[in-house]
Amino acid sequence: MKIVLVARPTTLDYLVPLFESEGHEAYLFTGLERNLPGALRHTDKEYVESVINILKPDYVVNAIPGLILESEYKVLQNTKESSDLEIKRYETKYKSLDYGFKEIQLLDEHATEWIQTRNEVQYVKPKEGDLEVLKLEANTSFDEIKDEVVFVETPYYVEQELDYDVEAWCFFTIANGKYSIIRHIGGTGCGESKLVNSKKYINDVISDWRQGITLQDLTDDQETVFIEACTKWLDHIVTLGGNYEGCIGGYIKGDDVYWSEQNSRPGMQNIGMLPGTAMDWLEGLESDPSKSVNQISASTIRSEKGWG
Repeated sequence: MKIVLVARPTTLDYLVPLFESEGHEAYLFTGLERNLPGALRHTDKEYVESVINILKPDYVVNAIPGLILESEYKVLQNTKESSDLEIKRYETKYKSLDYGFKEIQLLDEHATEWIQTRNEVQYVKPKEGDLEVLKLEANTSFDEIKDEVVFVETPYYVEQELDYDVEAWCFFTIANGKYSIIRHIGGTGCGESKLVNSKKYINDVISDWRQGITLQDLTDDQETVFIEACTKWLDHIVTLGGNYEGCIGGYIKGDDVYWSEQNSRPGMQNIGMLPGTAMDWLEGLESDPSKSVNQISASTIRSEKGWG
């Protein structure tokens, strides 16, 4: 079998040697193979489709939200509607409130590139597109960051910092009208990777969100409230179609779960720990998402991967 993987750097890299060890041909395209700056984006459709037409694979797994490929070959990817859950961040934030999530309050609903200086931490988020979230420390002026960050003409909104008990992530797979929760995990000390002086905003290639994080398993009570909210959300978004891995991010404070984001793609710095073979992973993505389920403890990630 020949498979082409299309993804952001550090998301599906681990799968190439796994497929090869099982006797298959695997090719990964992230944009770094080109002599051009930056990772693949939704605007790279012509380039990706030309690669596919040359390689003539049996399968293509396209993990770039917004990049909807048209091909005679078997493509597992987002629909436009499932892509928009990540790309239209502001719209998704408010849709999530219909499914039990709480809202992190806004400091500014219609920010411009001249971000207001405030005496508190602020998170600057693009309303639409694939730009990253920025964390600005208190009393940071735009003049201090304008040489490090490239702002484009896009609407932003600004959220305040939330005093939470634990940040939580719910990883899932959606395939052919069904979904399974792959795993869930909690953490504290999050957000340092979003600081404007982080390398992710300088070269726009490698985003290491693990910076400053301590992973922890959710307590029984935290797991109950978080998975309840995520399940209600997944019951909705599975109707939007697509065959993809994704992640729901939220903050747990007492019995409340606050919405952070959805990524309609595998996480950056993917831990690469699977419940079975590479072909099991592919089958989970194509038809049976239950094959993707693989709950892993925080201590296992620390011992096996050396971080968290």
